[in-house]
Amino acid sequence: MQKLSADYPVWFCDIWGVIHNGYEPFANTVACLAQHRAHGGVAVLVSNSPRSEIGIVKQLDEIGVARAAYDAAVTSGDVTRTLMEEAPTHKLFHLGPE
Repeated sequence: MQKLSADYPVWFCDIWGVIHNGYEPFANTVACLAQHRAHGGVAVLVSNSPRSEIGIVKQLDEIGVARAAYDAAVTSGDVTRTLMEEAPTHKLFHLGPE
């Protein structure tokens, strides 16, 4: 594990289906990420969820994913909001529910 963390210091890990199943965390994945961080690595959780990082972290807390397993969470919702704020005059096309 130490070699893997040394060779790949930053890990990006999908959330749904890798960190949890919607109801409970996958203990082996959470432990592996926490161990990576203990060896000096960085773990960033990623999701294609339209929700914000705040909403995702709240859900992770509620189902018992230890905060020691990750440094940050990034969602497509956060990225979209940031892009919209940076370029407010660009035309947008909304695809999805209201």
